[in-house]
Amino acid sequence: MNNRFSITSYVGFYFCFLCYVYLDYISIFFISEGFRSSFNFFKFIESFILVLVLGFLIPITRVTVGSFFSTILFLFVFIPIAVLFSCADSSRYAFYSAFSPALFIMFCTNYLSNKNLNFTVPHIKKSYTMGIYLISSIIALFIAKIIFSGSILNLNFDISKVYDVREEQTGLLYDGVWGYLTNWSVKVFSICAIILSLYRKKYYVFIMLIVLQFVFFGVTTHKSTFFYAIMAVGTYFLSMRYDANIKIVKYSIVAITASFLLAVIFDNVIVGSFALRRAIFVPAYLHYVYFDFFTDNQFVYWSNSALSSFIDYPYHENTARVIGSYLGKPSMAANNGFIASGYMHAGLFGVAFYSFSLFLVLFFLDYFRKNLPVNVIVAFSVAPIISVLTSSDLVTSLLTHGLLIMLLFVYLLSSNPTGKN
Repeated sequence: MNNRFSITSYVGFYFCFLCYVYLDYISIFFISEGFRSSFNFFKFIESFILVLVLGFLIPITRVTVGSFFSTILFLFVFIPIAVLFSCADSSRYAFYSAFSPALFIMFCTNYLSNKNLNFTVPHIKKSYTMGIYLISSIIALFIAKIIFSGSILNLNFDISKVYDVREEQTGLLYDGVWGYLTNWSVKVFSICAIILSLYRKKYYVFIMLIVLQFVFFGVTTHKSTFFYAIMAVGTYFLSMRYDANIKIVKYSIVAITASFLLAVIFDNVIVGSFALRRAIFVPAYLHYVYFDFFTDNQFVYWSNSALSSFIDYPYHENTARVIGSYLGKPSMAANNGFIASGYMHAGLFGVAFYSFSLFLVLFFLDYFRKNLPVNVIVAFSVAPIISVLTSSDLVTSLLTHGLLIMLLFVYLLSSNPTGKN
């Protein structure tokens, strides 16, 4: 009971502190980006109560794949949306359209965290060995692509210059089928290799793979390439603890507080813009923008992807650019997570469908916790799952961001939990 009271108190503090950060910093320095200040006391109380309700659902005695990611969903998707609901007087309709999926996923994963999944998925013979060979082969193939395409000549580790070479590197590394293979190589295969080397205590291999991932960042020019590797290693160690969900809340408070102090005391615009504005509040802001736009305009009904052969796409450019143009920034690709993209496709039905689909993904991953440690599965899946939660359509994540490939490799690698191969 003390732990339950503590985590609920931490969650309440986290919400209130984010409200303060938004009102005292974000809405002042980034008002031109659409972050207006319009505090509504009654909405604050309303959202505060619902935040505490969801906080009460966080499992405190056992961590599973589902409970870990549902806690991430709660802290970094729902709570920032709740902050804008109360501090920017945003739409109640859009707010509750986020609350319902969060409640559903957190309730279901909390329930499953106390259950043993007693059913069997048949394994392919020697699937672990097959998985290892596939990972090694595709990483080697990607290295060859880097060398023979000439993209290695544009190697760049200067973050301030990534956009200067990105267009050329995109043409060299993301052409044709490599549009998928490059993403899978840096977000799935290399991450799996890094975590497996750590799990098997092959520390020299681990160091070599981390260096290789840094090289991948230098040639792809996407900061997320190296960031996801660091995040995977961090979640590997964090999620091995039985109280990982409590630690996520505590570490989030520490990270937000440190970022805020760095931004204010040292006038660090980079920290303020990236760690606070971009990582925390931009996805929440775009959530409301998506709901505002698609409430008054045509839904997409997956006519830009799975149903393109059956339904005419209603817009002249991709939806991320459509939202960018709606914001007065035609060059902006305004992507958002599964809730907003579900609404974009089919309204509340799309939100419900995507929420249930994400739950099934987490359920599938949790099944393999009896064969692979939870922390290994979490680290394998952190990059594509975070994309689904914050910045990508679920269908796009399944293919482009490697969610489907990651599910396949968790299945293959879980056949050999003892590591004798």
